[in-house]
Amino acid sequence: MKSFRKANPAMSDATTKCSAGEENDRIKYATSSMKGFRDEMEDALTAVLDLDGYSSTSFFGVYDGHGGADVALYCSRQFHIELTKEPDYGNNLRTALEHVYFRIDKKLKRSDEWKREPADPPVNRTLKNLLRAALCEERYVPPLQEGTTACVALIRGNQIIVGNIGDSRCVLSRNGQANDLSTDHKPDLQQERERIVRAGGQVTRDENPQRDITGRLVSVDLGIHRIGGKLAISRAIGDFQFKKNKALSPAEQIVTCSPDIRTVDITDDTEFLIIASDGIW
Repeated sequence: MKSFRKANPAMSDATTKCSAGEENDRIKYATSSMKGFRDEMEDALTAVLDLDGYSSTSFFGVYDGHGGADVALYCSRQFHIELTKEPDYGNNLRTALEHVYFRIDKKLKRSDEWKREPADPPVNRTLKNLLRAALCEERYVPPLQEGTTACVALIRGNQIIVGNIGDSRCVLSRNGQANDLSTDHKPDLQQERERIVRAGGQVTRDENPQRDITGRLVSVDLGIHRIGGKLAISRAIGDFQFKKNKALSPAEQIVTCSPDIRTVDITDDTEFLIIASDGIW
C-alpha cells in the first residue's frame, strides 16, 4: 500500500504551502495544504492510489480537525486501513464505508489505544495496560471537545463512492458543471436540528456586536449556528460531550458520526474531483 499523508501542526509560516502528487495508469492526483493564520494546523489528508493491491481501489480523504489535531491525524493514519478490514470491503464498499465511521468513533470512545504508537508491539501494549491497572491510573476520558470532519472518496472501477460527515466538501466537475457529492452538516439544517433537539441538544446563533469609536453598541448581527453555543457542525468523529445519551444509538446522538454516502458513475464527461475543508469553499 503506497500512500501519502499530510498534516503539520508545527507549521509556523501561515503562507507556507505543502504540495505533492502522484499518478498511475488510471488516476492522477495533487494535494496541497496550508496552515493559514490560525495558531495551529489541525487538518490532515490521505491519498492512496492502490489501497489493497488487487481490486484497483483508490482512496482520498480530508479530515478537518477542531479542538486539536490528534483526532484528525489519527483518522488520516487509520481510516483507510480500517476500511480494508471490513468484511464487506470486497463486495459492498458502500456498507463497509459506513461501518468504518462508527468503528473509528467507537475506538476513540473506548480507550486510549488510538493514541499509541502504531509500531508498539502487542505484547508491549498488554504490559502497559497491566501497569496502568496496577498503578490505578485515572479512568480514560475520550476526547470531549476535540473531533474531526471526514470527507472521503473511493474510486473502484467506474464508480466514485463518497462518504461525508461535517462540512468538508466533495465536488465533481462533469462537462464543466459542478456537482456536489456531499452535504455540509450544519446545525441549522432542518434534519440536523430535529435530531439535535430530539436528543436533548439546543441550536443557538452567535451574536456579532458592532460598536462605534466611542464603544457604543450600534448593532448586533446574527452569525454562525452552533450546538450548545460551541460546535458549528452537527456530525463529527469525536466530540463526545455531545454523545452522552446512553438511551440513544450512535446515529441518534446530538452529534453523530453517521455518514451520508453517495455513489456516482465515472462517464466520458467526468473531468475532475475536488475534496477540501470548509476554509477552501
